[in-house]
Amino acid sequence: MNLDQFKKLSEDAQSNIIYEKGVLISVRRSDEHRVLLYKIDGFYVEVYYHPTNNVIKIESFSGTEQLHPYLKQISLEGIL
Repeated sequence: MNLDQFKKLSEDAQSNIIYEKGVLISVRRSDEHRVLLYKIDGFYVEVYYHPTNNVIKIESFSGTEQLHPYLKQISLEGIL
């Protein structure tokens, strides 16, 4: 599956793909939300959760610019 195919799916279908094929990479907090970052094939998906409303939105992308909020969570200790 590629990014364009994923974006054309309904939110329910996207949720199923995330559950079946997504690899959880990271979790962060954003204002009132918890944001989970998944990797699926050649693209990324952010799932925004609100504590009382559950899933707020699903955002998908292939570039690296939107990965910047996660970079501070990555430890290079042990690599260097």
